[in-house]
Amino acid sequence: MLSIGLGEIFVVLLVAFLVVGPEDLPKIARTLALWVKKIRTTMKDLTASFENEMELDKVKKDVNTFSSEMEKAQQEVFKQAAEAEQLMKAKAKNVQENNVIATLSQEVTK
Repeated sequence: MLSIGLGEIFVVLLVAFLVVGPEDLPKIARTLALWVKKIRTTMKDLTASFENEMELDKVKKDVNTFSSEMEKAQQEVFKQAAEAEQLMKAKAKNVQENNVIATLSQEVTK
């Protein structure tokens, strides 16, 4: 992330030593280290949260796509079932007509 060279670190430490003094420098360094740690932890948490949110959005999109495809498949199944029902009714009607014709033929031949 940050590219700080050895010379830049030395200058920052020298300025801190001159401004703060040698007695308080360790306390300030610890406090600064704690703040840096908190900031890094917060950044990692935010990054993970954003990644999870992005993944959740992707999953929602996939679910919506799958749901749409399932809806289309369901409509196709219903359509084919209706066609099969009509075909079965037509066949049943033909069978009934054939039975009526057969019955009439038998009565005529008697």
